[in-house]
Amino acid sequence: MPDHVAFLIYPDCLSLDVAGPHEVFAGANRWLTAQEHLAERAHMSPRHFARCFRREVGITPARYVLGLRLEAARRMLEETHKPLEHVAEQCGFGSTETMRRWFLRALKVTPWDYRQRFHPHTPTRPGPSAGAWPS
Repeated sequence: MPDHVAFLIYPDCLSLDVAGPHEVFAGANRWLTAQEHLAERAHMSPRHFARCFRREVGITPARYVLGLRLEAARRMLEETHKPLEHVAEQCGFGSTETMRRWFLRALKVTPWDYRQRFHPHTPTRPGPSAGAWPS
């Protein structure tokens, strides 16, 4: 299923041009929950919808959402000093360790190192708790 079909039904779900990363993930969550609704509207089973999505987009719906999560986390790391725990929670990773594993797998760098490289004026060490940053 092409991106524009989901965009027509849920316009804010696929755009990265939103106010902040948490809106990106909120849109991704709405889109993922809407997957069953989209499958129903397309008169497909959720499984067949997922196969069609993969054929058209090139990745599974779950991988698509993971990409949105990674993009949202990257933006938060670049643009804020929020604690890594906050970034992981806001972007749907569940824990900093899960976010760390996905960053290493996808970007070959930890979230901490990513922030060090791409966020101007990054302190050299985390605060009192591992990964803590002033707000």
